[in-house]
Amino acid sequence: MSDTCSKTSHKTNPEISQKIEGEYINYIYVNSELVKLVKQKLKKSANRLDFTFHYLYICHVIGELQHSHKKFKDREYANIHYKTITSVVSKYKYTKIIANLKNWGVIACNNKYQPGKESKGYKLLPPYNRPDKRVKINDNKLNMKLSEFKMKSQKELNKLPQVYNDLEIRNSWIKLDYKTSTTYNNAFYFTQSDTYNSNLYSISAYRDGNYRFLVDKSNRIHTNLTNLKSDLRRFLSVQGEKLGQVDITNSQPLFLYLIIKDKTEIPQDEKETYRELVENGKFYEYFLEKLNLTSDKRDEVKEMTYKYIFYGETPTYENTCFNIFREDFPNIVNFIADVKKSDYKQLAFLLQKAESTFVIEKVASEFIRRNETTTEFMGTIHDSIVVKASKLDQAVQVMKECFHQEGINPLLKHGLF
Repeated sequence: MSDTCSKTSHKTNPEISQKIEGEYINYIYVNSELVKLVKQKLKKSANRLDFTFHYLYICHVIGELQHSHKKFKDREYANIHYKTITSVVSKYKYTKIIANLKNWGVIACNNKYQPGKESKGYKLLPPYNRPDKRVKINDNKLNMKLSEFKMKSQKELNKLPQVYNDLEIRNSWIKLDYKTSTTYNNAFYFTQSDTYNSNLYSISAYRDGNYRFLVDKSNRIHTNLTNLKSDLRRFLSVQGEKLGQVDITNSQPLFLYLIIKDKTEIPQDEKETYRELVENGKFYEYFLEKLNLTSDKRDEVKEMTYKYIFYGETPTYENTCFNIFREDFPNIVNFIADVKKSDYKQLAFLLQKAESTFVIEKVASEFIRRNETTTEFMGTIHDSIVVKASKLDQAVQVMKECFHQEGINPLLKHGLF
């Protein structure tokens, strides 16, 4: 459950609510053995079953964060923000619930906690980490809290430009072929537990209309689509039509250019050299050439630049990749160092903010405006836009025109999922 316009790394996700006859019904995804265990334990201890769904909901949140959020895809534990989770589940019972789940062998905790920085991390243990049961929450108070949280998120969304509301509506138009995607998941990922479980959450969410739409502090949108494994996207459609994507070559280096292009402290000739590099999609090839590496090392070089230039802490001059970039672009490196001085994560934030401003507030907004009479579908996957197959050419044109307004003409890639 995560506040709209808040960091998703320390939050849990709200369940989409189905309103039936004035009341909201919420669903969760858990392991069937877990349901039996919780009911058995609570009955055995002579407790009333009033908090059964609090136990199940907490387990659902842990599992969903572990498997449905890219933030935790390479992590063993998912961070649960105490204040946020207890705004929904019983604050009075939360500590006891967590203790019981640990004692029963359902969850494990990393016991790492840094006030204001990192919440404790949790993971589901086998066999309870494989969701195979959709459960309707039959707890009026819990349902009410979840529904209130959803309405609060909607109010926050309404404070953003209209395009965010437009994209939220269109996000719910996406359908996933449940039968085919399930068969595919069973065939290719059954032996890969983490990926298989992640796909189960994603497929089930589309099947049951559990559409997520979260906006973080950089105004990046996180949805079922952004979390869906790329090879499952081929099974998506809108109004019976397959979907396609328009992607930007060298997107993160390019968004750095959009940030620095008006910075007077960086000489114009240095900015122009950098612009030509990213405009022609040769940013990573530049490092390959300097390092005398073959093209098959491109992904490794890309990872190095992300680590040492864009997203990592400012490195020492001992790093070869950093020194290469500093030699040809000293003033851009100085700008990056200044941005990272107080917090190395600040550059990543600026890049993501530039991305969301351009992709969502310019490209997506313009595409929707041009198709307002037919109300065409539009979605985003961070630095790319997603449209129906028949609208791919128009989407490419819109993105090109928006880039031209920024004084740049980058390479774009497009095609069906």
